[in-house]
Amino acid sequence: MQQGEAGFTTNRVAERSGFSIGTLYQYFPNKQSLLRGLIEHERRRSMAQRQRFLREAKAQGLSVQEVLRQYIHSSIDEFGSGSAAKRMLVQLAWRNDDQAAFARALDDMAAFILELLRGLNDPALRAPNEAQVYVLTRAVMGAIRSASLEGSAMLDAPEFKDEMVKLAWGMLRREPG
Repeated sequence: MQQGEAGFTTNRVAERSGFSIGTLYQYFPNKQSLLRGLIEHERRRSMAQRQRFLREAKAQGLSVQEVLRQYIHSSIDEFGSGSAAKRMLVQLAWRNDDQAAFARALDDMAAFILELLRGLNDPALRAPNEAQVYVLTRAVMGAIRSASLEGSAMLDAPEFKDEMVKLAWGMLRREPG
């Protein structure tokens, strides 16, 4: 996407994918429907990848703090940073996503995380509840989304990642005493 957002056209997608423009229009009647289809495909791929990571981390016995660190760092890398072309595509997706579908995906991920946390029985954790995980998922993804849409240099700053991990751990850990 060297041409920026204006370079994201159905003709360009057809050319890059190897499909004719007519074939593309059989499945996607316009640029918006194509974009929504791509966003939904990426959402499903990302959710499956994140769930796989969390299952593997649990099986490996990683500490909750290490899982948080890796999960948040990978979320920032996937949804906010990378090459200029990737950042442009992510921003395009953030601006054009179906908000109800985005909220459902966050709800699904929150439910998965809640179930995982409840299964850990880690004495360092508060007893996890739906409200806690709802706020946590929205706080993390909201900060990443905002930084991405703003084109913030924070996405590349180790301090940003560290603060996100501190935020999440602060919400999950048991209060001392």
